[in-house]
Amino acid sequence: MKNIFGVKLQYEAKVWYFENNSDIPLKIKDDVVVKTSRGLEFGFVKFIKEISEEKSEFEISGNIVRKATEKDVEMEEKRREEEIKGVDACQKEIISLELVMKLLKVYSVHDRSKIIFYFTAPGKVDFRTLVRRLASVFKTRIEMRQIGVRDEVEMVGGIGVCGRPTCCSTFLSDFESIGIKVAKCQNISLNPTKISGICGRLMCCLKYEAKFYEKEGKKYPPLGAKIHYCDEDCIVIDINILSKNLSLLVKGRGIKKYTLEEFDEHTYKVLALREDNDRKGKKGKSDRKDKSDKQGKPDRKDKSDKQGKPDRKDKNDRKVKPDRKDKNDRQGRPDRKDKKNKQNRPDRKDRKDKQNRPDRKNMKDKENKPDRQENKDKQNKKNDNDRSGE
Repeated sequence: MKNIFGVKLQYEAKVWYFENNSDIPLKIKDDVVVKTSRGLEFGFVKFIKEISEEKSEFEISGNIVRKATEKDVEMEEKRREEEIKGVDACQKEIISLELVMKLLKVYSVHDRSKIIFYFTAPGKVDFRTLVRRLASVFKTRIEMRQIGVRDEVEMVGGIGVCGRPTCCSTFLSDFESIGIKVAKCQNISLNPTKISGICGRLMCCLKYEAKFYEKEGKKYPPLGAKIHYCDEDCIVIDINILSKNLSLLVKGRGIKKYTLEEFDEHTYKVLALREDNDRKGKKGKSDRKDKSDKQGKPDRKDKSDKQGKPDRKDKNDRKVKPDRKDKNDRQGRPDRKDKKNKQNRPDRKDRKDKQNRPDRKNMKDKENKPDRQENKDKQNKKNDNDRSGE
């Protein structure tokens, strides 16, 4: 067996767990100096617990270095004054450099080996100039850490929708991943305003009872599933795990309510899950492959069987419409090959013999139309006359 010390660091609400490897005599409310990942820090002992060395339910954060002395207490007072000074100095430099960032907290380790500035920003920030200016003021190592919205609430604190201080700023030491599935298994309304915390993420308390609901939910059929129970087809429409009741919608008989003890008296068989029922009943339409089974609408492949409409392949057998190959046999319409024999229409080759229409080759003989060569000669003579006049 060994002792685990719960230490509250400075003015933080969270309690961290430390080992006492040096076997320093300590009691509750004693001031101590501990070593963490950030360096030396100041705090006090809040409780002491004995645990087995094989199994430990606590996450150890570090080791206790020593019991605090008067010098440590004086250093702690100077450290707090330096943090207040750091907030004012950093805020002025942010405004002068016009940086898009929000300063949340300034933290100085116990031995002043470094000062950490926590901030939030919508994107990446180039704070190299800011770090150089702060280092010239405080003469120590400067660290800038950008944090998210959940860490912001943990650091600043606040009041949740339950009316109590937020869990992350009081006792939670780590953030567990929380998904929408956790809210669904507890049958909680999925309204974002009701299941989200002040950080805008899903509330941490949704995880507290999730294991209980998962364990008890295995005793019931899935919500919305279609089951066969007591020789009847039913749909599970409601499950209340806390009161151990469930409601079934029986086809043709309405809603029946059962307690868990009454429901376990008979066995049931799941016919379809909720997802399958939603797909079949979506918009009141059946599966696309079964559209041909609707009443009054035959399958597209069987359209040729409609009354009064012969098959497309048998169109040649229709009455009144002769075959296209026999169009030359229609009455009153001669064959296209015999069009030259029509009355009053001479053959195209004999069109030159028409009256008042001379041959195109003899167009030069037309009256009042001189030959093109004569026009050229006239133009040449005119040009020669113009040159002689000059």
